Amino acid sequence: MGQKYLAEAEINGKTLTYPLPDVVSTGINLMVADEPEGKVYELARNRKTNMESIHLVVRLNHEIVYENKIFFGKELALRGHLKTNDLPSGILQLTVLSNEGVPLAERLSFVNNVEYKRDAGFEVIRMDTLKRGANKYSIKLPAEIQTSCSISITDAEANIYPDKENIHSGLLLTSDLKGYIYNAAWYFRNTDNKTKEALDNVMMIHGWSRYNVTKTSRAAQKTGDDYLITVTGVVSDIKTGRAVSKGSLDLGIVSEDSTTQKLKISVDARGRFVLDSLLIFGEAKLYYKYTSDGGHTKDIIIYPDKRSSDSVSYFQMVPERSMRSNLLPNNIYQQKAFTILPVEKIKQLQEVVVVKKGDRAVDKVNETYSSGMFRSSGKIVLDNINHPLMKLR
Repeated sequence: MGQKYLAEAEINGKTLTYPLPDVVSTGINLMVADEPEGKVYELARNRKTNMESIHLVVRLNHEIVYENKIFFGKELALRGHLKTNDLPSGILQLTVLSNEGVPLAERLSFVNNVEYKRDAGFEVIRMDTLKRGANKYSIKLPAEIQTSCSISITDAEANIYPDKENIHSGLLLTSDLKGYIYNAAWYFRNTDNKTKEALDNVMMIHGWSRYNVTKTSRAAQKTGDDYLITVTGVVSDIKTGRAVSKGSLDLGIVSEDSTTQKLKISVDARGRFVLDSLLIFGEAKLYYKYTSDGGHTKDIIIYPDKRSSDSVSYFQMVPERSMRSNLLPNNIYQQKAFTILPVEKIKQLQEVVVVKKGDRAVDKVNETYSSGMFRSSGKIVLDNINHPLMKLR
């Protein structure tokens, strides 16, 4: 522990040294290797790593193709299998995350199912090498194949150089990795074990350029859950304009789909309140009532903070008797607005009692002859008493 390690490589008669990552006492080790139908991965930890479970996320072409929560139990090493022979070719990114979303290990592995190669014919119908000349070509595919095509146009003289790149390496390899890859087309020339091993070494020494899970994780830790709303602010006496001291707020939230939530939150000595982890869709109304520590209700005005550090959106308040606040659509659910009204503005209708006069004939038949199995929404009840055909007899 604490020692620095270097790797030496001899290139063109020169010995070059490269620093290796520092050795740590705890952590997760991820190993990936090829097998006949896909990939085999192994997750290992030491006894100092107190981690009962981890998350494994596998991405290919910016899409999650596998995700699972893995429990170690009492084991120090676990092995799993990924079937990749039905996946499109490309770079497979395996990321190990803690339960808090912190990246622990990452490994790149290439999936090469050679499905990108098709037997096709190319025919030159018209060729014109003059400036702005018209050229016409025909690409012929087997009749039973339905596919999409990509075309790469390069300078013919570029093929004389040993450092080559073709459309396969450009789309599937070099565009997704950091750094320079010498003779990238060579890795797609053959599919033998030597080529596979060399391509896997490229996966281990080059960084992934498309998705940085470390930066994403840090951003998520700063912003928190971007689909939940946290409202903070100050409760003030509407007569004096001063902040109240302690007490509680009784809240009723009515969403656009008429669902209701009833909450009771405390107010501190400075008149501040925190309404945390709200999930609201569309427009909603928030009814409030303030009660002091002594049990007395007061007419108050609520001033939500314009920007709260733990909130994904902010409020703009209009200090009126019937207050309205606009919740800006700054998250994926596009929350729209709150309308805040005092409880005294709510009107309750008089109680209405509905009395049933008697059973219909069809209800009596149903009750007598239908079993529970036929009382679903798909039932058909025949009224043998009042049916028109019965009256003709």
